[in-house]
Amino acid sequence: MRRNATENQKSSSRRGYEKIVLAISLVCSAFVMIFGVLQVTGKMANGMDYAQPLLGVVMLCQCILQWRKNRKLALFSLAVSIFVFVVAGLIFASR
Repeated sequence: MRRNATENQKSSSRRGYEKIVLAISLVCSAFVMIFGVLQVTGKMANGMDYAQPLLGVVMLCQCILQWRKNRKLALFSLAVSIFVFVVAGLIFASR
């Protein structure tokens, strides 16, 4: 019983924007998995072209969520997100 009260308190202590960013991250992660499965099964030939920018969005969301807790991890997530967006931009520009 006490564990549920602690979990409820932890989830209610999150700020409003953290809940929104977490929801965006979960939705993007689900779409990354869907596009990956479609790519592997051959249903969608360019599924990873759509999944790659979504991975950048997921890493950007992780940066926002970790900014107050672990600044080094947040900066690393930001660097990875920028790298993913640059690579995705180069791929789309070359087509």
